[in-house]
Amino acid sequence: MERRKLLSYLGLSGALPLSAVIASEANKKQGNQIIHCANISELKSADLSQGDLVKTMGYHVADDGGGATYRIESSAMVDSKQIDAVTHILLSNGLVAVLLKPKVVNYQMFGARGDGIADDGKAIFTAHAYANRNNLPVHNLSGEYWIKDTRGIEIETSVSWGNTVFHIDEKFNTSVSVFHIKSKADGQEIFTDKTERSTLLEEIRPGAQIIPALAPYVNQLLHFKDDIDRIGFRAGERYNSTGRPKEELLYIELEGKVLGDIAWPFKPTVVITAYPTEMSYLTLDGGTFLLSGDDPAVQDSLYSQCGILVSRSRTKIMNQWVGLETSGDQTMRPRSGFYYFQLAYDVELDNVRLVPREKDRVGVDRDVPEGTYGIGGNRVLNLRLKNMTAEGTAIHWG
Repeated sequence: MERRKLLSYLGLSGALPLSAVIASEANKKQGNQIIHCANISELKSADLSQGDLVKTMGYHVADDGGGATYRIESSAMVDSKQIDAVTHILLSNGLVAVLLKPKVVNYQMFGARGDGIADDGKAIFTAHAYANRNNLPVHNLSGEYWIKDTRGIEIETSVSWGNTVFHIDEKFNTSVSVFHIKSKADGQEIFTDKTERSTLLEEIRPGAQIIPALAPYVNQLLHFKDDIDRIGFRAGERYNSTGRPKEELLYIELEGKVLGDIAWPFKPTVVITAYPTEMSYLTLDGGTFLLSGDDPAVQDSLYSQCGILVSRSRTKIMNQWVGLETSGDQTMRPRSGFYYFQLAYDVELDNVRLVPREKDRVGVDRDVPEGTYGIGGNRVLNLRLKNMTAEGTAIHWG
């Protein structure tokens, strides 16, 4: 390569490594290019050819493309169903920019703007869906994002949020949480044969610690539930007297070792569901969450979700701060908890500042009629709360 041309490349590219410069020159001689674009808009207007590689710069500003790399392909070679304006961007002249699999995922790659106007939840939803499909971690260490009506953002891989700030508009709260940390495997009913189930139930008794019949279900969380055989009921006129289903939650170790005390014997009407637990921890590290404190516009259940549902065993959430926007907590309807744990084993919150919700405000006209919570859950085994802070006054609950 000529010395003058080399210096020209280095001057334009700044920190671009020499190997990349030489590769770029070599590719140009073959008719292809390695091109750097400031953002997605510039990519769409660039003079490109099939086989080119394009990298967006990722300046951490709106529409910066998140530092992603694309290969330019002919649209004739791409399934039209894949073209989605994110992973397959339709260009002019019959070309498509195809996102190359990155090592980590961030939200700008998928169109998050962080301008306070757009609903960034849509891009965040798409980013996690892509990360889940490709088993990639999400690293988004800075920026502010506004989540409006997007709910049910599924998380199946580890996430680093660092100093990222999420503004959550609670007008759009429903019974579906904003984020859902979930397992890749679904629960499955077991011991469906009545004879096998009856034989097992002879061993399911208070005090049992090793149950050989459960040995095949090592590293699984077992949920026993009998809607017919019911126990106890909550007193009071507003509660019915039908009682609660008899239930038990057990984690199975080697040779049928049972973790979790067995409190009840069960009848053959019990349904037993096995939930595989992961062999690694999913970690959710960092992040700040500012809640708007508004009433949900649509009330699809008594309690609404406003944050993170965890139904994946072996999950650790750490170093987070949860608070309210400057408008404060104005809602008149109860929350089930920013963090909510359900059918999970070995889960942890560590170093989290959590906000309790307002209930008994001054006077009686602004009181929330039911209990409203900062944290909630049911059917959880081995939950650890470490370095948790949630300070309030007499108006707060949960």
